[in-house]
Amino acid sequence: MGTAGGVVATEAFGDMPIRNFQGGRWAEKAERVSGQAMFKKYGKHERSCLSCPSNAPEYETIGAFGSMCECDRIEVIARCNELCNDYGLDTISAGNTVALVMEAFEKGILTDAALDGIRPTWGNAEAMVALLHKMGKREGIGDLLADGTRAAAQRLGKDLSDMLVEVKGVEVPMHDPRAFWSNALNYAVANRGACHMEGVTFTVESGL
Repeated sequence: MGTAGGVVATEAFGDMPIRNFQGGRWAEKAERVSGQAMFKKYGKHERSCLSCPSNAPEYETIGAFGSMCECDRIEVIARCNELCNDYGLDTISAGNTVALVMEAFEKGILTDAALDGIRPTWGNAEAMVALLHKMGKREGIGDLLADGTRAAAQRLGKDLSDMLVEVKGVEVPMHDPRAFWSNALNYAVANRGACHMEGVTFTVESGL
């Protein structure tokens, strides 16, 4: 099941970010997009990325396009992952960017007119896919979003500072530092910005 097998436990710890880090619980929906649910619905995954030690779907991608965007449909998350692979987009950064747009739309800061007619309500699969296509092709609004959340906020000319969740221009991964405070320090001091791989202290805090 790969890291996707930890979706339910991560949500239970409060470590899984929801709605662009606005918080809340996602227990039932987390079960629907977990590695266990994928295994039950689609069977064993036979292939993996080259030299990957964890052969199966990735937790980070499920968080980025699942809980962050309020989408509990496995097939939609898989489609978003496929598009990111095709366009060469990082799923953490792309998911954060889509979630930022969704929150800004929810709060009336961005309108469908500014988003090329796209209405990115939470969990809107068509909007998620449309935004990724725009970003991948750098078309219209996608050209402003393609370089991540910090650049998007600067280019859009909107006050999105209260919605940005990034360190040194790198979007925070799918581990909410409010669950394990040492993660906040890890993100702050990591050379390249918010990185969950340069100090996995949350495994100690969680007792794993």
